[in-house]
Amino acid sequence: MQEIPTLRPSEEQFLDPIGFLSSNEVKKLGMKYGMIKLIPPESFKPAFSIDEEQFSFRCRLQVLMELDIENRSRLLFWKQLNNLKRSKGDSKLLSSPQVILGHGQILPVYYYDVYKAVIGYFDPKKGKRTGDDSFSFKLSSTSRKRQRDGSYVSEAQYKLVDPKIVMEHKSCWQEVSLKFPQLDAATTKKIFKLHILPYYRFLYNEMMKTRSTKHSSSLRNSVSGLLYNYDYPKSLLEMYDSTEESNQSRDHSHSGNEHDIFSDDLPESLRYDEEVDDFNIEDEDEDEKCPICVKHVPTKVTSSSVAIVTCNSCDFKFHKKCLGKSTPNLGSNGQEWICNTCIIGNGYYGFKEPSSLYTLKSFKEHCANFDDQQFAGNKPNDIETLEKLFWEHVQEMVPNPITVKYGADIHRNKPGQTTGFPTMGYVPPFITDKESDEFKQFLKVSSHPWNLINLPRARGSLLSIINRKISGMTIPWIYVGSTFSTFCWHLEDQYTLSANYQHIGSQKIWYSIPERSTSAFDEMMKNISPDLFERQPDLLHQLITLVSPYSKRFVEAGIDCYKAIQNPGEYIVTYPKCYHAGFNSGFNFNEAVNFTLDLWLPYGLQSINDYKETKRTAVVNLFDLMSNVLNAYLIKPETFDDSFVATCVRELKEWFNTDFKNMMKVKNIVGETIFSTGCEDAYTNSSLDQEGGSDSIKDSNQDPGRSVSNKKKFDEDEDDEDEDDDDDDDDIDVFCSKCKTICPVAFIVHNNSKRFRSKRRNLASATPDEWNQLSNDGNISIFCLEEYLKYVDEKDAENDDDNDDAGQSINSDDPSEDDFKNDVMVYIREPDEVRNLISRVERALDRRLR
Repeated sequence: MQEIPTLRPSEEQFLDPIGFLSSNEVKKLGMKYGMIKLIPPESFKPAFSIDEEQFSFRCRLQVLMELDIENRSRLLFWKQLNNLKRSKGDSKLLSSPQVILGHGQILPVYYYDVYKAVIGYFDPKKGKRTGDDSFSFKLSSTSRKRQRDGSYVSEAQYKLVDPKIVMEHKSCWQEVSLKFPQLDAATTKKIFKLHILPYYRFLYNEMMKTRSTKHSSSLRNSVSGLLYNYDYPKSLLEMYDSTEESNQSRDHSHSGNEHDIFSDDLPESLRYDEEVDDFNIEDEDEDEKCPICVKHVPTKVTSSSVAIVTCNSCDFKFHKKCLGKSTPNLGSNGQEWICNTCIIGNGYYGFKEPSSLYTLKSFKEHCANFDDQQFAGNKPNDIETLEKLFWEHVQEMVPNPITVKYGADIHRNKPGQTTGFPTMGYVPPFITDKESDEFKQFLKVSSHPWNLINLPRARGSLLSIINRKISGMTIPWIYVGSTFSTFCWHLEDQYTLSANYQHIGSQKIWYSIPERSTSAFDEMMKNISPDLFERQPDLLHQLITLVSPYSKRFVEAGIDCYKAIQNPGEYIVTYPKCYHAGFNSGFNFNEAVNFTLDLWLPYGLQSINDYKETKRTAVVNLFDLMSNVLNAYLIKPETFDDSFVATCVRELKEWFNTDFKNMMKVKNIVGETIFSTGCEDAYTNSSLDQEGGSDSIKDSNQDPGRSVSNKKKFDEDEDDEDEDDDDDDDDIDVFCSKCKTICPVAFIVHNNSKRFRSKRRNLASATPDEWNQLSNDGNISIFCLEEYLKYVDEKDAENDDDNDDAGQSINSDDPSEDDFKNDVMVYIREPDEVRNLISRVERALDRRLR
């Protein structure tokens, strides 16, 4: 595999990171390979400045085998089949995800693969074979809406063929069996009928129920629409080990102590265990809600309590009345009750974090012990051998999968714990003489733009003009690796650039997929597991999924992939929309941060639409950022290139005009319109200091400012008791409840409870964090303008249907007055202020370009 280029900037080039990375030569390399490796000049020698006595962290447990997308899909499907059996009182559970013939022979064929092959056979894009076009399965990869950059976003739904058609189709089984050399057509059909058909029929029947429901939305006609919405979902692969020690025993794949997924007896990970585990799982004792009505359920059941039932798979509690006709008969032969989500499978997967803490010293000792046991004291020295072993562990489905530990996404605000680079907040104890050359070097590096605490706000970075701190994006996150600990395929938040620096330790191996191949990579991944992406549309944002870059699938899909080996003292820089993944060859200490170049803006704008499709929460408020660019330009025109400012004006004007038209439509629908002083205060605090411009923003080492924790990585532990949150971590953006996008100018509040209506007098002073909390609690729904107008159209259509059915006349002038009179439109910004800003910059540009 070809390695990415290694660049060695001069002293002068190294003092201007944004200028160097934006130069035509470097930019071309970055976009071609997706990332570059950068070796600093000899004079740049950062002292490792972590307070090792105080710095501690938790580790994620990574079961490498489960990270492979195909392996995880097979394991999840196996759990789904067994959960359906459990719900029917069938004690003969499948002991393996692989097909087991009648005489006990285990074949190298997986139930999931057979299921996927049958589903794929009836894919309408491959020819209409069903004879019934009303029920057909669409692979997620076959129905796409092209974005302006040529990438694709799935808009398909998971639809099924009538089970009778499947079983009676003449050529289906012959064609499907061709994919499995070990099976003939009759055996393939028998396997499907005995073990997969009950699950297939269950899905089909559940979807048919929703089709017959009046006003059922299109979402409810998909598999995703059958799932319950959890604040804290659980994975079907969740382990129920009850002690920290039991997890540590799984570190060594040859010890024989790991969970055996292929045992003749029911695997440990499939059993229901009532013991409280030692994992850092969200405590839901007081806040547990029924997943259907999202109302509280009692944690302790008494005779006076509301009737509830607990799922024997996920432990979530449901109101019996919410389950309706599906209320379980708990007295029937000891039959377990399993909720729909645990049978259908939500595709959720996450790393466990044991509660114990490591220091760098204790983790280094753990790494040494792991290496001794894993490699019998003879760990390979060459990367190629380790690389081959790593991908074998990921790809092979084995009885004793290897588990490794990774200190990932560690974020602190305490001096000596935020970054490994020198800062004035913490001087390491080995520097005793403040007149020494060592201390002078320390001071030099503490203010250097390539110090990752400074890079996001380096001259020319767009993040320098948005006065807010975002953990993991504008404030570095730390990564402490061990042998085979991994970071999975992902794109950076909102397609920003990233810089990763290795301070100490063993090499880190990287793989990059440049932007030109991202669409092909998305397509390939969704073809491997279409149903998993149906349930988890933002799967590739979750940093939990791997596929080997050496797989023949990469070649078949035409995906370009490159490799890098990072050593201590080296940077890896990723460019916009570059997929990257990799693993560690041993103990090491890295940190990473995001930053931007002018070339990033179109990618950031594209991410807004892409995130809406996957309902992923944005990190950077692009409307806020572009407004700050225009403000900075008015104060100091030379701050930005005129052409870049013109781009911001054009994009912001188009965005505002669209929103303004929608505001006028909404104003004629809702009962009240107010201006939020609470949101204005948050917006003002986050905006550029208009007197000083971008240069007035204080150095992050000197002024902690306002901390914003909008960035949500998959396994982030926000309630870590050991973490110091000196600053506020309240939201300063308001998010749409429906599409999760940031509301830039205005939003609509739809009341969900009578109790909330009595507090309307306090609405104007509510802060963004308070709005979001009310939405999360279910008291209100927050709509962005676009989603609200969609909601109005849906409600009007329902009203029209009801009036038609009742033979009543429809008031075409205002059919929805009663539905929306209690809704409120809340302005975050004064529209005239935005309009005036755009006009002033247009005039300034016109004067400069004459």
